[in-house]
Amino acid sequence: MVEGDITTFAIDAVISNDDVEGRMWAAVASSIKSAAGADIERDSVSRGPYSLGSAWFTYGGNLPTKGVIHVAAMDRNGKSGGLDTIRMCVQSALEEAVERRLESVALATIGTYPQTVALDTWLKEIAPEVVKFFRDTASVKLAVLLVLYEPDNFNELVQLLREICATANDSGR
Repeated sequence: MVEGDITTFAIDAVISNDDVEGRMWAAVASSIKSAAGADIERDSVSRGPYSLGSAWFTYGGNLPTKGVIHVAAMDRNGKSGGLDTIRMCVQSALEEAVERRLESVALATIGTYPQTVALDTWLKEIAPEVVKFFRDTASVKLAVLLVLYEPDNFNELVQLLREICATANDSGR
C-alpha cells in the first residue's frame, strides 16, 4: 500500500473504474484519462459496451505504463452493485493482468467515497479477496500496488491492511 497519485507509478498497468460504456468519468478514471490523454477513453468506448464487473485492456497513452486495465464498475448512470460489483471488478482486473502476463498493477480503492463503500469497509471486504486470488493462483507472479490518494489516516490504514491480510491468509479466506 502506498499513498500517491495512481497515474505516476512506472508499473505495467493501472486499473481504471469506468462505466459499462467504457467512459472514464469517475474520480480515478478521470485522473487516469487526464494524465494518459483523451484517446484512451475513445479506445475504451470503441470496444464497449461491457458487462458490469468485466475488465478490458487498452494502451497506456502518456502514462508510464504498458497499459490500462479498465473495469465496468458502474452503469451509465453511476450506479454500482456495491461490494459485489467491486469484488467482480477486482477479480476481473487481476485475471486480465494474469492473462496478459503483466508483472505489476496499481489498484485504487475503486467504489469508495463518495460512491458506495467506506474505505475501511473496502479494505476489510476486498483485501481478503485479493489474498484469496493469489492463494488460488499460487504460480502467478503479479505485484498489486494498492494506491491511496491523500488519506488522513494512512498509517492506520496500513496497519489495518496488514491485519486483514494476515487474518485472511491464516483463515484460508
